[in-house]
Amino acid sequence: MIATATIVLACSQPQKRTMQELFHTYPPKTLFIRAFKQERELEIWAGARKLRLIKTYPILAASGVLGPKLQRGDRQVPEGWYHINRFNPRSRFHLSLGLNYPNDADLIRSAGRDPGDDIFIHGSNKSIGCLAMGDPAIEEIYGLARDMKSRIQVLILPSREIKAKTILDSQLNLINAAFEAKNFLPKVRINAKGDYEVTP
Repeated sequence: MIATATIVLACSQPQKRTMQELFHTYPPKTLFIRAFKQERELEIWAGARKLRLIKTYPILAASGVLGPKLQRGDRQVPEGWYHINRFNPRSRFHLSLGLNYPNDADLIRSAGRDPGDDIFIHGSNKSIGCLAMGDPAIEEIYGLARDMKSRIQVLILPSREIKAKTILDSQLNLINAAFEAKNFLPKVRINAKGDYEVTP
């Protein structure tokens, strides 16, 4: 436990210097994580209201294929709008950041099946439904995330250019387009049908 904490503290120093240079403060007001499954890339965005791209990391492993996670054991990485809801410094994958999967949209979409749980952004280079970033990368990401005082939103997309084959694809397109229009974090809600809606 102590050794892990020491590693994280030491590796978070470059992020602190970067944030102080860009925003004259640390930690930034907002941190946003955006991941693309097909391209195997994870982006870190930060700022006050308008966000800036801080760093892009390669995703070393992400099991399954394009498409959402629907049930336990399908080995799929979820697709949707999430937030970090727990930190695990004792992870068997070095360090891990938990996602609030399944959210309300996932529960409705799973149609009564067990949707599974315990989806993480973690170290190592192996994945069963999670985003495996490798140990050096997760030390940086975890160190920065741990210092944040606000909720960290996470958008997991099938690809950078989504071919809207499903209703979920269209909804994720709208969320991503709302973000890219001004680099502001969009306000997203889940309606009673389990659909994502971007609100003003």
